[in-house]
Amino acid sequence: MKYKHIIWDYNGTILDDAQLVLDTLNHMLQKRDLPTCSMEKYREIFDFPVIKCYSEVGFDFDKYPFAELADEFTHIYEENFASCGLRNGAAEVIARLDAQGYQQSILTAGREKHIKKEIGFFGLGEYIKEVTGLHNNKAESKVFLAEKHLNKIKVDPKYILFIGDTTHDNEVADAIGCDCVLLAGGHQSEERLNSCNNKVALTPEDIYNFL
Repeated sequence: MKYKHIIWDYNGTILDDAQLVLDTLNHMLQKRDLPTCSMEKYREIFDFPVIKCYSEVGFDFDKYPFAELADEFTHIYEENFASCGLRNGAAEVIARLDAQGYQQSILTAGREKHIKKEIGFFGLGEYIKEVTGLHNNKAESKVFLAEKHLNKIKVDPKYILFIGDTTHDNEVADAIGCDCVLLAGGHQSEERLNSCNNKVALTPEDIYNFL
């Protein structure tokens, strides 16, 4: 095998939560009499750190401080988390890769302790050996977490494949010197992913076939 280890992004890549994120943002916008956002627009403006996305959808931080918005978002999102499922085929692909001897881990801009609970909830704990995430709810850049994650998994980056659903995931892969495959249908449009000039998969099954 060319690769020994698969690093997965979580939100939008394993977890199918783009609609919940958009619904949560739109609820917050409606509450403040601000125009709502379509999924098409959301996938064009979503980025890291997510404070940029909050600005793009119309929140004025002079009126609504980002820290308060982030807390509100987290509360609503976590209340409705059960409405999410995994990306179609994701659990099966993760299990099959484990059976073939691939090590697998998660690098996420989500809160680490919550992601660990969620992968247990979805029955993925036996396959995902390490999780590295943030300890706040600001969904900042993952680049600074990447070295920490490498220290945990102790694998040469040339044997790592990073799988994510955003151009930022491509940036993270570049930062640590590993290959990357991007999965469409998450938090960014396929067109934006194609701009990275890396392989873009349409389904988790496509990633399995690539490997």
